[in-house]
Amino acid sequence: MSKKLVDIDINAIENPYFLKDLSYKELDLLSNKIRNYIIEVVSKNGGHLSSNLGVVEATIALNRVFDFKKDKLLFDVGHQCYTHKILTGRSLEKLRKKDGVSGFPKKSESIYDCFESGHSSNSISNALGFALKRDISNANYDIVVFIGDSSISNGLSFEALNDDLIQKHKIIIVLNDNDMSISKTVGSTSRFLQKISTSVLYNKLKVSYKNSLSKNKLGKWIYRTSYKFKNFIKNLFFRKNLFTLMNLNYIGVIDGHNIKAIERALNKAKNSTKSVIVHIKTIKGLGYKFAQEDEEGYYHGVAPFKINKDKLFLNSKSYSYLYANYMKEILKKDKDVFLLSPATLVGSDLERFKNEFPEQIIDVGIAEEHCLSLAAGMALNGLKPYIFIYSTFLQRAFDQIIHDIARDNLNVTLMIDRSGFVGEDGPSHMGIFDESFLLEVPNTIVSMASCKSLAKKLIEISYLNKNFMCIRFPKDNYIDDSEDIYNDLKIGEWKYVLKHDFDSVVLTFGPCLNEFKKYIIQNNLNIDLINCVFQNPINEQHIKDLLKYKTIIIYNGYGVENGFNFKIISLLNKYNFSNKVISYAIKNKFLEHQTIYECVQSENLLISDVLKDFK
Repeated sequence: MSKKLVDIDINAIENPYFLKDLSYKELDLLSNKIRNYIIEVVSKNGGHLSSNLGVVEATIALNRVFDFKKDKLLFDVGHQCYTHKILTGRSLEKLRKKDGVSGFPKKSESIYDCFESGHSSNSISNALGFALKRDISNANYDIVVFIGDSSISNGLSFEALNDDLIQKHKIIIVLNDNDMSISKTVGSTSRFLQKISTSVLYNKLKVSYKNSLSKNKLGKWIYRTSYKFKNFIKNLFFRKNLFTLMNLNYIGVIDGHNIKAIERALNKAKNSTKSVIVHIKTIKGLGYKFAQEDEEGYYHGVAPFKINKDKLFLNSKSYSYLYANYMKEILKKDKDVFLLSPATLVGSDLERFKNEFPEQIIDVGIAEEHCLSLAAGMALNGLKPYIFIYSTFLQRAFDQIIHDIARDNLNVTLMIDRSGFVGEDGPSHMGIFDESFLLEVPNTIVSMASCKSLAKKLIEISYLNKNFMCIRFPKDNYIDDSEDIYNDLKIGEWKYVLKHDFDSVVLTFGPCLNEFKKYIIQNNLNIDLINCVFQNPINEQHIKDLLKYKTIIIYNGYGVENGFNFKIISLLNKYNFSNKVISYAIKNKFLEHQTIYECVQSENLLISDVLKDFK
């Protein structure tokens, strides 16, 4: 290894300027060093592994060609930003930990981060907004989008690519392709045309030529005619692809692990006078055998793991795993039931059944809006779709919830995974907002199980139900119980878990109910406990039954305060309840990355604190 690299402490890097002093051989060695460091820190802290291992060289090349103190770099999704953070002076030792660096771009962390992301496909639109401001200000800097293949397939990316602004305001789009195929340019002539179309001299001559002919009608006609002829000749040698048809310059396909080749392409892109696509081909998970050979995506986002362990095991105690198993039994007996997912089959533990039910399990990719509208069309034709979707991604399809499904009260079930705190992925991924907006939508059944038996009952109800239903579940392990109080449960009903007709009662739902039960019994507290299984609709007889209590504690550990809590308070006010109501819920704000326990603690939702005055 180069002496320069032996002396480099990954955690002591202050900025990327040192990269320009390294040879390409040294840069390759640095790439391996960074890759090993990422494997090490992710194995300890968890995080996005495969995506970061695949873009090390590309990120180095970007930071050699551009100065992102001045130029702008927008990562789509943002989960592939670890190398960029390392090169811009941020240690990953406390990656995704409280007071450590985020797993996504963060403006408050560094001047090198101009854009905070977490969801997919908005980067090109945002970049055009950046470019518009740059150009009306007569400023001079480059705007670079780094976007993955799955993200660019989303409709939002196409909306941006179809906008006339992309013709007027230049941006550079680096397409990180580790799966899909886009037609390549062919032959020596095409390479020559590509070379001159992005050269400085060519572009200067092109601008001068256009300006000189734009002074009168004849000149404008000559320019239009020659421009069409030039494109005709060019198209004889280029295979058209989506981007060239949109009149964007296209450079590719480039080896995404060859720093010199990527730099050459990026410099061509800098010289282009119009928006350009730089198409690089990378290997996801490169440098870590198990991630590189992972075709299902288990190493995309991981919890802490042992580096030399050859397989990541599913958590068989999670609600995701439990619900997937229940759905498997339904798929076996009913061919009209379908499971849909917007690129989260692995996360929702459905991937293991894909080969067994190839027609009934559908992954639509990163296309949440399409996923819900597809389900609506299926339901309108007698099928029974279940959509497994993360809470944070469901908000991308809010219009489809209202317009396509709820308005017609269709037979669709949303299985809303990661509801509530998710911890280390931070504000873009917290599942705390879906409950509040779902409660506002007519014809929407909203429920949450507290244990295994209730989870099974909710699936049974949803299967027999012919209306729109939502089953929320957290990033948590289920309680293996044998409760029989839910056998006769009906939509809109609650159940007493502890009932002694005391003066005080706790209203709650979800797995935290079990903690309340345990704490009340262990401390011999004079408090009743109700499982509010359905947050919507609510049988108002339950509200009337609450009027006898002197103190009502409403506890929601899975949603913001203007959701279930606000609804119960409104209903109590309707019946002129004048005794004490204490409301505990997540504050309506964006929560920073930290563990789930730290989230609960920071929101003052520890059960010991909630019930401390009742001892």
